[in-house]
Amino acid sequence: MLRDGKFIKEDPPKIGAHYLPTAQHKDFTEEEWRTQMLLLGDTERKEGLISDVVVWAAVFLLTVNILYLIIKGF
Repeated sequence: MLRDGKFIKEDPPKIGAHYLPTAQHKDFTEEEWRTQMLLLGDTERKEGLISDVVVWAAVFLLTVNILYLIIKGF
């Protein structure tokens, strides 16, 4: 390190000084778990995928049918 243009001797860094060989498993809170899933891009609702597809398909078909009736006329 330099101070006032002069070299000051420092102790060398201690490699592995903060290493914990027996790291404890931490249970995550619900908020931490949800945040982790959002950051990783993983969705929590895997079981609702099929029902979502069915609902959107029904909405699409209903919209197409209504547009057809409007264009063709009642």
